[in-house]
Amino acid sequence: MLQIRAVSLKGYLDVANFVGIDGLVQLAEVGISPSDLNDPERRLPAGVAVELLERSAAASGCQHFGILMAQSRSFGSLGPVSLLFQHLATVGDVVTALRAFRRTMSDVLFVELDKSDDTALMTFDLVQPFSRPQATDLTVGLGLIALRGASNGLWSPEVVHFTHGRPANVRPFEEFFRARLQFDSIFNGFASRIASLGTPLPLADSTMAHNASLLLRRQNFPDDDRFLSDRVRQSVVLLLPSGRATLQRVAANIGLSARSLQRLLEKEQQTFGSLLDEVRGERAQHYLADSRMSVTEIAEQLGYATPTSFARWFNAKFGASPRSWRSSQKVTPAAPSRV
Repeated sequence: MLQIRAVSLKGYLDVANFVGIDGLVQLAEVGISPSDLNDPERRLPAGVAVELLERSAAASGCQHFGILMAQSRSFGSLGPVSLLFQHLATVGDVVTALRAFRRTMSDVLFVELDKSDDTALMTFDLVQPFSRPQATDLTVGLGLIALRGASNGLWSPEVVHFTHGRPANVRPFEEFFRARLQFDSIFNGFASRIASLGTPLPLADSTMAHNASLLLRRQNFPDDDRFLSDRVRQSVVLLLPSGRATLQRVAANIGLSARSLQRLLEKEQQTFGSLLDEVRGERAQHYLADSRMSVTEIAEQLGYATPTSFARWFNAKFGASPRSWRSSQKVTPAAPSRV
């Protein structure tokens, strides 16, 4: 079972009270005991924690519930990993460490760094099916806390990206992130100048960082009993929109070499190419059923350079053009939702 640290729900009861709902009732409805929140290192089922945040936002009508949860966190509340972060040399090193030690915080955390021209794109997300609005907002918020905290406020993103739509009230987002916001984006996370990754950390100490790293590596985490193919599918879903769903990138995200990934997939009678094609097929049908997205936008979300190449692939796989397939579903166009 995939889990998160109980500290991820730090301040939950206070936030629930602030937005006018009974937090104890909400906890009971998803099967979490208030005592579970007393030990920050206690592990809780990830799905239950995500459901709690979504239910609480719906019950309160507060679209920024996840942001309020992030506001209740501090750099030190990230746990032992914060000792490593603050003693690394640069902000870029912190991103690398976040990716390497993400399971110290959550089994479902996804961290990725990509560089394009002079821009660094830092993805902070949760693997499917846990990537829901409130949990995503909290995750991006914690990413900010980690990077700003380690740099003692010297680093800030230029743009903060969210895949969900623009909320009715953006002020809480503006006040917390203090950066330009981009909603309906292709990823969740931050964009900044590549040069900003070299921002030196004020408490950099290579010896302390080395010792903290050794201690973290000795920690034991619950076994991830999912099939490797399931982990590959999740990585592909997250990497597709940016065109980075390659064998090498997916393997690196899982912590394997490309050759090792191929060999292990063969034991499950799978190939990377077949899984990539399968995910694309599922995503293509899902997006086409959503009349708000154009074929061009769908092609981009699936990592195709042009709508023509996407249409050619879709026709070969489903025996119809994307537009014909959409028409056959009898989807009634709907106004875009920003909720």
